[in-house]
Amino acid sequence: MAVTFKINAVTITAGIQAAWAPIQTETRAIGKPGYSAWQRHTWSMAELDHATYDVLKALRGTDLTSVQTTGFDALNTETLYTDASLMTVSGRQQGIRILNVQIEFLIDTASEF
Repeated sequence: MAVTFKINAVTITAGIQAAWAPIQTETRAIGKPGYSAWQRHTWSMAELDHATYDVLKALRGTDLTSVQTTGFDALNTETLYTDASLMTVSGRQQGIRILNVQIEFLIDTASEF
């Protein structure tokens, strides 16, 4: 099944490779209630257009309304999470494209919708 990736209901189409990364319990204390359900999630893309990259960078450090991505417990499924924070956005500019884009989220896996 193809997964559609969205942030705040806006589709991101850039050949995303999504991964759930294990994090230590003590590093998950982010000042949010029920922090033990929060997991680190990354999106990696070979390239992304500059306009989309700028929008994502502007969202860095903010709480998101929703993130649609691969499921935490079922990687080949599409899952909508309604409580997430966009933590980092990085990449290397080459002309109008951004290469080697990495996006990191903290997602409350208990907020699966």
